Amino acid sequence: MDEAVRTIHTETEMNAYQDYLSGEWCEETSSQIQDGTILKSLFIDLELSWRSASYTAQLPANSIQAMHAAALGRGKYASPDRSILAYSEEIVRRLVLRVPEIAEISSMRSAITRELVIISAEFRDRIESTKDLGVPIELTWNEFMQTFPFRLSLWNSQRVSYGAFFNAYEVFLIDCLKIGTGEASLRSTSKGFNRALREGLVRDISEVCWHHTDIQIIRLVRHALAHNGGHETQELKRHSHGIKMCGTELQVVPNDIKRMLGVFMKSVAEIISITRDDAKFNVPERDDV
Repeated sequence: MDEAVRTIHTETEMNAYQDYLSGEWCEETSSQIQDGTILKSLFIDLELSWRSASYTAQLPANSIQAMHAAALGRGKYASPDRSILAYSEEIVRRLVLRVPEIAEISSMRSAITRELVIISAEFRDRIESTKDLGVPIELTWNEFMQTFPFRLSLWNSQRVSYGAFFNAYEVFLIDCLKIGTGEASLRSTSKGFNRALREGLVRDISEVCWHHTDIQIIRLVRHALAHNGGHETQELKRHSHGIKMCGTELQVVPNDIKRMLGVFMKSVAEIISITRDDAKFNVPERDDV
């Protein structure tokens, strides 16, 4: 069956698919929050969700690295002499069953076994002498990049991860607002959401955490990916979003995700800075948040 024709754009450098979420940032931010509190629980949830999204974005590249490492590890294995001897004896045993005449000459079986051991050892030693040459991982990567299925997995992993990073941030923001306002139910589409942004915490976070131009563009990109088949919407066209296009379709690459994370990290830092000393956020964590 013929494959569907699709024009897609992917980042070609393998190193681009690494280092999405900074572990150092996670540790530093977490250290600012008191253990055992609701705020700490919410941040851990955010971190785990972001790490999961990061692993998804890295998975195709990590798969190549894992396969390459496994191949190198297998290449370092050398058969011991006893294994070569046992293998040679088994070959001769099966050969005798197929060519009974060999058994009629008493010295032939041992001679064949001896020569097989010598030849096998020569092959082993020859392979051992060339092991250090190796195959650069870039060659393996480039070979896979020539196949459309692999490039498609790269392409879609970035789209999926973009939405996952955004969704986790939105959940963290809303959960913090629910604690600040005391509202049991709140969504970004709720009538009271903008008021919660302005008044739910000790400071107005509406601009820095939701209405800032950078976040508006991120929201529009995520909306296009989730609800418009990845095609640029009319509203998104009015903004300089910086994402490469193939026709009308958005082509998300690692740098787009990393740029988004940079924006969200600043917003999360702002939320934590104004909630970590708030009594509402320092009560013991509970399951109904």
